[in-house]
Amino acid sequence: KEKIRIYKKISSISNIESFESVRRELIDRFGACPEIINKLFDISKLRINISSLGIISLVEKVDGFQIKLKKENSLDAQKLMKALNNQNSPFKINNNDISKLLLKAIKFEEEQTSSEEFNNKLNYIYKSLSLIFNKEILL
Repeated sequence: KEKIRIYKKISSISNIESFESVRRELIDRFGACPEIINKLFDISKLRINISSLGIISLVEKVDGFQIKLKKENSLDAQKLMKALNNQNSPFKINNNDISKLLLKAIKFEEEQTSSEEFNNKLNYIYKSLSLIFNKEILL
């Protein structure tokens, strides 16, 4: 029951202040967090960051990450068009709808633990989103 309560608490975090508060509380109570809890915190922080950018959802698909944007968002249209026109761009528009982007999948080194792959995916998402949004995204 305690685990479920902790998982729910982490998943309900809605801003960076609450994020830091909950993280400190758990470290104070239990010491260093296990890997699964750190992953939940990373996902929670990603959710907070992408929400502040006007992203409604980010879903991992076979060919990459599907990004759905609110109609009003902080997307820099010029940066997006420049990124889309770049042959090496990690983005493409999904179904000719500017509110739906696809962040292309990347291949990682063969020998990675699930934790390393998870962290590399998070870094890739943050780095890629920083290309087209005015706001710097903090890890």
